[in-house]
Amino acid sequence: MPARRKSVELSLKRQAIDWIATEGGGVPSRAEAHFRQRGWRVKAACFRRWWRQRDEILAATGSRRRLQGAGRRPDLGEAEDTLVDLIYDRRLKKEKVTRDWILD
Repeated sequence: MPARRKSVELSLKRQAIDWIATEGGGVPSRAEAHFRQRGWRVKAACFRRWWRQRDEILAATGSRRRLQGAGRRPDLGEAEDTLVDLIYDRRLKKEKVTRDWILD
């Protein structure tokens, strides 16, 4: 069974970017061997992606795991929000909300 994907905090990404800039000579793929010795299980492709996004990562604040705007987008977007509001209003009025009603 393959290993599960594990997200990495921005603080660790900053640490990797700093290492690439100083000791890595600006070559992101060198970081894989270095950080693997320290117990990180991160592929070279991730280091290259972080290096391309280094300006955004260094500008981000806090101990978040993703950059602002990253991650999966809602499938339905605005329609999903409208549907939730309609369901909430019907429930407040003590009306039934059925799957048939949602499909209509």
